[in-house]
Amino acid sequence: MKKYKVETHPELLDEGYNKEEFEWTVDEILEEINRDRSSEWTDYDKTDFAEGWREWCEGAYYTIKELIDGYERTPRGWQHTITIKKEETVNG
Repeated sequence: MKKYKVETHPELLDEGYNKEEFEWTVDEILEEINRDRSSEWTDYDKTDFAEGWREWCEGAYYTIKELIDGYERTPRGWQHTITIKKEETVNG
């Protein structure tokens, strides 16, 4: 079963918080995303846990870098960023 590295967000480390690191399964990540929600809340599941983490948990205390690689927080929420490398053609 895959585990994800969860660690204290770097901004909190700058504020003096202690560094914590964990290895969480998808079920443990889902428990964090879905805990303490209202009765109207629709739980995230294994199909959309990465989106749920980015939207509701990322940066609040912990970070999972593997789930935010390729994404950037914007005023409209997390947006996927695409980097296109320009290939140089050498005429010879």
